[in-house]
Amino acid sequence: MKRQRRRARGGFSLVECLVTLLILSLMSALACSGISNALQDRARAIRVADAQTVAATAAQAVADQIRYGQIARVEDTGVVLDSGTYGPGVRLELDDGHLVARRVSAAGTAPYALLGEMAYSGLTLDELTFRADLDGDKVKSVQVDLSVCATPGEPLWSLTYTVTPLNPRLTAGI
Repeated sequence: MKRQRRRARGGFSLVECLVTLLILSLMSALACSGISNALQDRARAIRVADAQTVAATAAQAVADQIRYGQIARVEDTGVVLDSGTYGPGVRLELDDGHLVARRVSAAGTAPYALLGEMAYSGLTLDELTFRADLDGDKVKSVQVDLSVCATPGEPLWSLTYTVTPLNPRLTAGI
């Protein structure tokens, strides 16, 4: 009788409390790992979106220069042209992960940045290559490959596109 009264009046046993704490700690550990994974996925998605924006902006800047400039030659690592923006004899190329136009004739001059420093948001252009489709002394099109990365060698976004210049004839004197 005494035992039944104690049981009716009492709370949880130590084993019941420990089991409850174990279950709650397992559930909170699962929730924390899920939240951590979701935050990492979100950060990665933001970096990829930023890389897409940088790639599209760089592609537009290069395309405008090629489309409206007068091309002298197309090399794998750059295009030499007369630019309406930067003047005659500039070379579009990568300089320390940034897209620049550098004067070919004036050695030691600072390059012109085609994109401002703020455009990159911690990203760099990892690759920028050019291939020309020539027809004699005319440039039918220029294929541009570029990739954007946060750390060297790990591209977040790559882009390949073709530009058709409005002034297709190659110039000779640059």
